[in-house]
Amino acid sequence: MEGVGELLAANKVKHVPTRVKWMTNLGRRCCFVFNLLYLLKAEAIHLDIIHRDLRPENVMIVHAGKTLIAKIGNMGIARIKAAPLLSHHARGERSPGFQPREQFENEKETTAADMFALGCIMFYVISSGKHPFGAVNKRKANIRRNNCDLRPIQNFPEAYDLIQHLVDSEPNSRLIASQVLLHPFFWNYDVKLDFFMKVSDYAVEVNWLLSTELDAAIGDTSWDGKVDDIFLDHNNKYSARHANASMTSYVQTMKDYNYAKISDLLRVIRNTQHHYGRLPKDIKRCSQNKSKLRSHDLLPSHKHTIMRLPTSLLLFIGALIFSGAGNVRSDASDHRYKDGDSVPLYANKVGPFHNPSETYRYFDLPFCIPEGVKDKKEALGEVLNGDRLVSAPYKLNFREEKDSDVYCKKKLSREEVEQFRRAVEKDYYFQMYYDDLPIWGFIGKVDKESKSDPSEFKYFLYKHIQFEILYNKDRVIEINARMDPHSLVDLTEDKEVDAEFMYTVKWKETETPFEKRMDKYAMSSSLPHHLEIHWFSIINSCVTVLLLTGFLATILMRVLKNDFMKYAQDEEAADDQEETGWKYIHGDVFRFPKHKSLFAASLGSGTQLFTLTIFIFMLSLVGVFYPYNRGALFTALVVIYALTSGIAGYTASSFYCQLEGKNWVRNLLLTGGLFCGPLFLTFCFLNTVAIAYSATAALPFGTIVVIVLIWTLVTSPLLVLGGIAGKNSKAEFQAPVRTTKYPREIPPLPWYRSAIPQMAMAGFLPFSAIYIELYYIFASVWGHRIYTIYSILFIVFIILLIVTAFITVALTYFQLAAEDHEWWWRSFLCGGSTGLFIYAYCLYYYYARSDMSGFMQTSFFFGYMACICYGFFLMLGTVGFRAALLFVRHIYRSIKCE
Repeated sequence: MEGVGELLAANKVKHVPTRVKWMTNLGRRCCFVFNLLYLLKAEAIHLDIIHRDLRPENVMIVHAGKTLIAKIGNMGIARIKAAPLLSHHARGERSPGFQPREQFENEKETTAADMFALGCIMFYVISSGKHPFGAVNKRKANIRRNNCDLRPIQNFPEAYDLIQHLVDSEPNSRLIASQVLLHPFFWNYDVKLDFFMKVSDYAVEVNWLLSTELDAAIGDTSWDGKVDDIFLDHNNKYSARHANASMTSYVQTMKDYNYAKISDLLRVIRNTQHHYGRLPKDIKRCSQNKSKLRSHDLLPSHKHTIMRLPTSLLLFIGALIFSGAGNVRSDASDHRYKDGDSVPLYANKVGPFHNPSETYRYFDLPFCIPEGVKDKKEALGEVLNGDRLVSAPYKLNFREEKDSDVYCKKKLSREEVEQFRRAVEKDYYFQMYYDDLPIWGFIGKVDKESKSDPSEFKYFLYKHIQFEILYNKDRVIEINARMDPHSLVDLTEDKEVDAEFMYTVKWKETETPFEKRMDKYAMSSSLPHHLEIHWFSIINSCVTVLLLTGFLATILMRVLKNDFMKYAQDEEAADDQEETGWKYIHGDVFRFPKHKSLFAASLGSGTQLFTLTIFIFMLSLVGVFYPYNRGALFTALVVIYALTSGIAGYTASSFYCQLEGKNWVRNLLLTGGLFCGPLFLTFCFLNTVAIAYSATAALPFGTIVVIVLIWTLVTSPLLVLGGIAGKNSKAEFQAPVRTTKYPREIPPLPWYRSAIPQMAMAGFLPFSAIYIELYYIFASVWGHRIYTIYSILFIVFIILLIVTAFITVALTYFQLAAEDHEWWWRSFLCGGSTGLFIYAYCLYYYYARSDMSGFMQTSFFFGYMACICYGFFLMLGTVGFRAALLFVRHIYRSIKCE
């Protein structure tokens, strides 16, 4: 009965009219695929059916007037996905060559099996009868090995991309029907052109880095000869009579475009559509789209894809525009290589393993320096990260194996032996990058042989590196470097030594897709026992928040309720001054604080740092900061800090004017230097130390000039503009009660109500909610651990804000209840005191949890951590004061005061 029910259900959706209205040659061949997709989508979503035997013979296309109708036949072995199996040993006889690997291996069947068959059918139609997995007698073996040959359709890049994602060996990596329907393979001309224009708008107005990445992905292809094909409809009747219409000539008169840049072509598309009315009449009559582009709702559905900017999307955009102009070149720009191609290998730096900031250039050690060594041009973030990439002495061409290949013979002098020995003694490691994949290794080892006297230790230098490289088709997936423990150079004695450096290269095939090749480096932070610790940290923080909020809510609601009830009665009933003392200082509670300019500047800087932190979290959550994306975090910090300086200027200036300040220019200067000043002084000292050590942490003069220009041309003008806007806002401070002329005297308070004990209490509770996560952050920033669980970190950050706000509100209430009306600075200091606890944790981490040593590493650790903790102090102090201000306004707005 189950099979009958499935067959009856299938008949309900067997006729689906086509929605394809564009009829190119490729469209005529694949219209039925579009219909078939609707059938599969209906089966998978609405009826929950797996067909399990899709093949060309089971799909029939019939004409119904001008409409094509697809029918799926042979439902004999179809089944309902969620229905229980009547027999666990029943198997249907499927068609060979159109069934995926999981059906061969008797794994659980899902609708992904039908999508695999769809990809094979689609290839069959476009290639005029060919099969992606070869001849009939080889298909099963090729499917098992994922040996897919899509070369017959390489001239159809959209179809190539779609089928490649349909016939993937992993079911979870295949597209589902709803995703396939949105694939650009089914876009008509208008939709494609609209998408390109929106990409151009996005690159110009939102993300200017997109243009650079597009140019790098496409390569050196020139587009000047394709302009007429892109813009003009040569099948147009008017075009046949006016063959002289040339879009190329018109483009050359518009601007000085670079025909080798894809970003400039997108600019042409964008400018042409935005200024359509200015086009010559003959071009407008021949154009393929005579009006403004339609489908304005297209971009939102693809916006998340554009923001992630995967290389595959950039290549796909290039393929769409340059289809027929030749294949995309195989090189490092798209990480595709042919056998024997040179794959970029860069040596980065060397340094003591336990001192991550103390790194040096690779060739600062007396390694063999090859001829023609070139430095890699690096981005700002890479330089700030201390990366100094230079071409490595090894030649690791794609799929070329080498066995103990000697690349250098060198006689090490006594000075060079001593230099290597000191490096081995300090556990020096090296770092390289091969096709943007990191490589690590130690340069040598110390043989102690159970000897306690260091003078008896033996020191050895590794001279043989064994590279094992995994590849998938034409892409590098993984690389590992092992040092041969049997091939050593003895460095123990101070004498000249002959060294013969060699390397071995082995290539192995893997099924890991290119998109997942970086997952290996994120696995360490996602291991089960690590996740348990992270979730324990969150549970600990949540319990802290619940206990704190519950306690504060109970106490404050009970006390405030009693206070409000007494204030609602006659004045005689409200004589308990000790319990309700906060009412008696209503005339002083909104008296402006001392040093109002410094206070407003602190709020402005704290607000900017809070905004900066939120933006960094947003970028991390969308996947911008993945492992070994060199310098991305530093670049984001510099750029976002510069762009958010206007927030600091506006907040500080507007609040300063609300406090009736007069010298707003002085306040603006104080705001600009409050955080940057200490950071600049710290940088000058630490950069001097790095220069003295000749370390890569020392910034080149050109990089310093770039940072100064950013601060001068971006940060400062935005700060001034924000300050002017804040001054002109003319907003008044909203105080629910009037302030008396003379301040009320503050009664003597016990020692535990003074500022320092209150700050200690206010900082300890938020710190206790984050201290477990702090270890992993420190181990990542000041060590070699990889941290990628940004979602958990964001949750911890939200908990930190909540605890800071609640504890500051509670302490502010108790301060007001004690008739101490100087709560402004106190709330800011209590909120920011968590930064002091974090710095105290730095001392514990340095001496108890790390093996850092040396003046340079110690200076960098405590110097930059002081700046980071100072930033936390300003940011959390702002959060604490804002929460306290809302609370104070609320309670005094709820009472009647004379």
